[in-house]
Amino acid sequence: MAEPLLQAVSICIHQLQSQTAQQRELQDSEQLRDQNVAGWIGSIGRSETSAGNILEAGLLEKSQSREVEYELEKDESELNGYEGDEGLHVESAEASLHLQKLNLTPAMARDLKVGMWNFDAIQTASEHGSVLKIVGMELVGKASFISRSCLAPFLDAMEERYLVNPYHSSAHAADAANSFQVLASSSGLLHCSSSPLPALRSVSMCVAALGHDLGHPGLNNSFQINSRDALAVTYNDRSVLENFHAAELERLLSRRYGPRQTKLMAIPQNHEARERQVRISMILSTDLSKHMQDLGDLRLRLGSGDFDPLEVNADQQLALTWYFRASDIGHSAKPWDIHRRWSERLVEEFHAQGDVEKGLGLPLSPLCDRHNFDLSKSQTGFLQFVCIPMFEELGRLDDLLESGCELNKQRKKPVTSVSLHLSRHDMKVVPWEDVVPSVELKVESRLSRSFTGGVPPEVDKHHLPGRVTIRIAQKLLLQCKDNMNSWKNYVDDF
Repeated sequence: MAEPLLQAVSICIHQLQSQTAQQRELQDSEQLRDQNVAGWIGSIGRSETSAGNILEAGLLEKSQSREVEYELEKDESELNGYEGDEGLHVESAEASLHLQKLNLTPAMARDLKVGMWNFDAIQTASEHGSVLKIVGMELVGKASFISRSCLAPFLDAMEERYLVNPYHSSAHAADAANSFQVLASSSGLLHCSSSPLPALRSVSMCVAALGHDLGHPGLNNSFQINSRDALAVTYNDRSVLENFHAAELERLLSRRYGPRQTKLMAIPQNHEARERQVRISMILSTDLSKHMQDLGDLRLRLGSGDFDPLEVNADQQLALTWYFRASDIGHSAKPWDIHRRWSERLVEEFHAQGDVEKGLGLPLSPLCDRHNFDLSKSQTGFLQFVCIPMFEELGRLDDLLESGCELNKQRKKPVTSVSLHLSRHDMKVVPWEDVVPSVELKVESRLSRSFTGGVPPEVDKHHLPGRVTIRIAQKLLLQCKDNMNSWKNYVDDF
């Protein structure tokens, strides 16, 4: 009996040791997750504002989605032909003059990959300067209701309002705006909908992306709140910087520019009021403090069975909001070299904040202690627990959009011209070499440069069959995972 008993005891001990090792591994994984989620999200600051709350509050008019759809279609027809107080030839000359001052030709703009996912805003800023103006002229300069003579001074004022920060700079704003343009356009959302997004809404969201970090001091919400900064007092500790950025953008938009002192957008007042609310809601959505909760809400909405961004305005705005949010942290899915440089810049900014906090005797915000920091682990956790789950849900959104587009085709619904669109081959099965969809803003009888295509990031072709379906979020998810693996093998000499 002794030998069987010893064998049983040995087996039990072995099982307990295995369970203990598994529990320890699970605990380590959970600890890494909690540290990184708390670090990356907690370092942004505390807030009660979320995209979900914004939608519920009615800023995006959720309760009147059908009425809004008809109103938007009506507004689009009203805006057609609605010009500012300056002629087309004068404004085209103004635009050409400003491009000459930038030493930028249309061919150079294409070479810089403006309008493509792998656009390198850091390099463009270093080599050409005025990166926000370069991107801004491309994104919003072709709409008929934009005053060309006002656009360049407006973009100059915006660029000047950005401080010289390692990360939260005009280069980041240009990168986010460019990324949003590619994401929204490549999704199929804008050209498959039965009530397509008006040019005005497209331009408003691009302007919001360009201005979403205006005046950022390089010190995050956590610092504003802990130091009892005047901004935190003004905005009651809720989305402090996001509220500040939105207010700064609206101040710039309310000003008059150019020789004739006109506003940037020559649009009726009722349109202006509505688009202002859209811009504000988009900028407030970039507060990461509610990222996990909002992502869970998106996951539930996508699985609800009645989510329809092609037909229901509120669902369309929710989808666009997440494209906007993804663009703000879009470097996570950029090619490795671009992503690495943006990550190092953000960490540099965090550590500079930590130095300030130490000098003021404030508690160190998460990720801000340069002497107790692991770049590789920090970035691995950020991608694993924040970015990858987001791109997974955007991949589900892509699937729903593709199904909806196919259903609309089967129903033979007419597709109205829209302000942001792709060539129709984007939703078809095409060879990988042909994955260069043409993205352009609506041109209304204006001479302007063509807008180059938005392209998914470089993905190892060996992982894909010879023919692939265009689903940009899935490509970005692959790139994000590749970046995470690169961080795991990264030698940290930062």
